[in-house]
Amino acid sequence: MSNSLKAPRLTVAIPLFNAERWFDAIVQNIEHIPRDVTIVISDETRMDDTLQRIAANFARCPHIHVRQGRVGTGWREHCNALIKESTTEYFSLLPQDDLIAPDYYKKLLLALDENPKAGMAFGTIIAEIPNQKSEALAAPPFVLGQRKPWVEAIDLDRNWNLGIPFRGVIRQKVLRSIPATAGDRFADQIWVFGMALSAPLIYVSDAIYYKRYHANNTHTKWTPLSEEERRLALIAEIKAALKEDKVASTQAIHLLDNPSQLLIRSDYI
Repeated sequence: MSNSLKAPRLTVAIPLFNAERWFDAIVQNIEHIPRDVTIVISDETRMDDTLQRIAANFARCPHIHVRQGRVGTGWREHCNALIKESTTEYFSLLPQDDLIAPDYYKKLLLALDENPKAGMAFGTIIAEIPNQKSEALAAPPFVLGQRKPWVEAIDLDRNWNLGIPFRGVIRQKVLRSIPATAGDRFADQIWVFGMALSAPLIYVSDAIYYKRYHANNTHTKWTPLSEEERRLALIAEIKAALKEDKVASTQAIHLLDNPSQLLIRSDYI
């Protein structure tokens, strides 16, 4: 079978929300995504004609699909609808206001192909903040894939920002819906945590993603989850992800509540 006839392995979903100002960025990203990737542009707000303009721009591109869902859903519900509808081997969410390097997805897919046990691959995020010098967000604080996945997931949650891999490529077998949190705050981090419990993450340092910070970023309106809110959300993910391994589930909850043992328990390796 020729490459042109192979079924797509990756779906990149781009959820829109009042996206008119980001039209050029969306078009640029689409042009940087390989043509053997399914791209879904979805609008559940219908606040402007961005979806129609994109459809017109790429009318002759069969790998690009436009989607209009029900009006009135929040960002998490919108993303979950796209997750539920994905059937390819890999899936990725691409926010409308950011930019990717031309080889971003190629490098992440290659990393997953070379590491079949891994569940998600993500790259380096360059923060672009108005009137400030661009700089990379912190890389993971330790080499990934050296311990049990659930141990590393807890360590990453305690000592890093698990929102960073949110923009990576996810293997379908570990893909799950984004869980609800109070006001959907930091649901992206809880989502990554839940998937990282059962399969290792891969950091691909030369896969570059540009996150543009501005006043209308979704997270700018978030207030921190209380310690108990976050704990309950993480425990729910542990119980769901490790439900087939009660011993691991019990150990993971214990470790979550006693993070100092991350450094001293040899049976967590």
